[in-house]
Amino acid sequence: MSHFDAVSFLRMAPNEVTLRVCRNTTRPDNVASPSPPQSPWKQVGSPESAPSTRSNTPSLSTQDLQIIKIKRNNAGHLGMSLTLDLKSRRQGIFVGNITPGLPAEIEGSIQCGDEIHSINGRSVSGIGLLEARRVLDQAIPLVKLQATR
Repeated sequence: MSHFDAVSFLRMAPNEVTLRVCRNTTRPDNVASPSPPQSPWKQVGSPESAPSTRSNTPSLSTQDLQIIKIKRNNAGHLGMSLTLDLKSRRQGIFVGNITPGLPAEIEGSIQCGDEIHSINGRSVSGIGLLEARRVLDQAIPLVKLQATR
C-alpha cells in the first residue's frame, strides 16, 4: 500500500482505529542488516500492547462521510464549483458554489463548504485545486463524490 493510499484510507476511517504494522525485514544479500531477522516479517506492536490514546485532531468518521451521486444534465453541467478554504486555511478541496436549477442543487445532498474527499473513487487528498477540477470535469456523465460537511 502506498503512503497516499494509507493516508486516504485513514482519513475515511472511524474516530478510533487499531493499526497492526508489519515490516519486511528481509534484506538483499548486498545490504548489511543491523541484526539478523527472526522471520521474513516482523510485527511491530500489537493491539494488546498499544496504549489507547485519542488525538485532539479532528478525524473523519464514516458516519460523517456522504456518498453523493450526481448525473450531469444534457449540456454536461453539474452546477457546482470546487475551491480552497481561504478563510480558515484548512487543507482540502471544498464545494465553492452551487448553481440553482442545475443537477447538484436538484440532487440536494451537497452544500457549499462541504469537503470533497474523492471524485469517482479517486482521492483528492494532496492534489491541487486545478487537478481536482480536472478530475471532476472528466467524470462523465455520473459523478460520485465522497464528502463531509
